[in-house]
Amino acid sequence: MSLTELRISNFRNIQTAQIALHPKLNIIEGLNGSGKTSFLEALYLLATGHSFRAREHQTLIHFEAAALTLFAQNTGGDRISLQKDNTGHTLAKINQEACLTRSQLAHLTPCQVFYQDIFAIIDAGPQVRRHMLDWGVFHVEHTYVTLWRDYRRTLKQRNALLKQQPTKTQLKPWTHA
Repeated sequence: MSLTELRISNFRNIQTAQIALHPKLNIIEGLNGSGKTSFLEALYLLATGHSFRAREHQTLIHFEAAALTLFAQNTGGDRISLQKDNTGHTLAKINQEACLTRSQLAHLTPCQVFYQDIFAIIDAGPQVRRHMLDWGVFHVEHTYVTLWRDYRRTLKQRNALLKQQPTKTQLKPWTHA
């Protein structure tokens, strides 16, 4: 589903903005420093629960504010909101109900970002590349998140067993399908 409205409050250099979005195509243009990338980052934060640019939550919040607020509505009528305060606490809601996982946000607003630092994944380790591929597959096949979580849990269990120097009998179920 596409977004039809976006409201931004106290996000980076944007104090307040209310934008009506077209469900098919939106063109973003403006002078350097006018907030184009911040607009895209706000969309990504609302869709994923984290920023593609910043690790520190304080840099996301406008310097004169205690919290940032993002709100969007999609073509299906769903209302998505996210609030992040100076302490790092994040509250995301879908239709006024608390959103407990980032995957709930992603189901409503699938989003994959490509930006100037994207080529760093070529030089980064395989874990970074795997993460990007996992996120892309998740948007195409929504059941993938369950399989991914099961795989990660199984891998942790197997690695914990390997650290205990198991016998061949203990290791066999984890090694051979």
